Amino acid sequence: MKKISYVQLFRPWNWIIGTGFYIDDLVQKINFIRLTLIWLIVFLSVGLVILFYWFVRSVSQPINTATKGLSHIGDQVSQAADQVASSSQILAQASSEQAASLEETSSSLEQMSSMTKNNADHALQADILMKDVTTVVGDARLSMNALETSMQDIAKSSADISRIIKTIDEIAFQTNLLALNAAVEAARAGEAGAGFAVVADEVRSLAMRAAEAAKSTGSLIENTVSKVQDGTTVMQRANEAFENVSRKAAQAAQLVAEIAAASREQAEGIAQINHVVAQMDKVIQQNAANAEESASAAEELKAQSEYLKNYIGVLQALVHGTTAAQAALPATTASRTQRKAGGGDSTALLSSMTADEDTFKTF
Repeated sequence: MKKISYVQLFRPWNWIIGTGFYIDDLVQKINFIRLTLIWLIVFLSVGLVILFYWFVRSVSQPINTATKGLSHIGDQVSQAADQVASSSQILAQASSEQAASLEETSSSLEQMSSMTKNNADHALQADILMKDVTTVVGDARLSMNALETSMQDIAKSSADISRIIKTIDEIAFQTNLLALNAAVEAARAGEAGAGFAVVADEVRSLAMRAAEAAKSTGSLIENTVSKVQDGTTVMQRANEAFENVSRKAAQAAQLVAEIAAASREQAEGIAQINHVVAQMDKVIQQNAANAEESASAAEELKAQSEYLKNYIGVLQALVHGTTAAQAALPATTASRTQRKAGGGDSTALLSSMTADEDTFKTF
């Protein structure tokens, strides 16, 4: 039986120390240790596999739950983005139509404001004319009052003249009677009273002529008084008519003044309305622009939600296995190719997605 020995000199004591062991015992120990190590490695490998499987399961389940939730959220975000984009487009179209209607309304209000201003100017001119008419009518009424007073004075003077004429007529009548009495007395006196009879006859003739003239003058004066009374009546009626005209003119002037004031207020109100409409037009145009921006943002949000779903698909594929990940990547690439026309804002996101996919492949 083979044996290995080892000898060493211990000089302090001048001893030779030796030892040895059999090779079979060493081989047996080595085989035992080797087998023990193999079994230990096997057990450790199995434990590591089980631990890794448990770790992957414990990590993949939350990731699956999170990816499902993110996928559901992405779908909801996409639907909400579609609704927001549709609503924003409808709002933008409605705002554009409202802006056009407000522009037409503003134009109509400007025309109405111009017409109302012209009406106010015309009403102001009419008010000035009515004031002039009122002044003229007042002057005419004063003149008619003065004329009526003059006619009354003429009627009074005519009445006085008529009384004087009657007095003259009575004097002529008495003179005629005296002339008749003188003629009778002259006839009784004979030749001595002949001259006196001639004078009495002439006096009687003059008295008769005076009486006739007084009658004619009285008749004329009576006619004049009658005409003056008629004229006075007409003047009174004319004065009443002028007073009515003056009152109506004053009322018309007041109405015209109120119309002028109302027209001015209406013109100012229309100007304010026009200003408000202009402000509303600006607000509606701003709303239309904001709606268009919202629609654009909604489209971008929809695109971002699609990118999110693509990322979620890649993550799910990675969680479920390398083969599934390799199968999911072409779909993501195709989706990215379809989204390539989305504009410059999406280029960075696509580049980052490509970098992430390269990372996934490397992993």
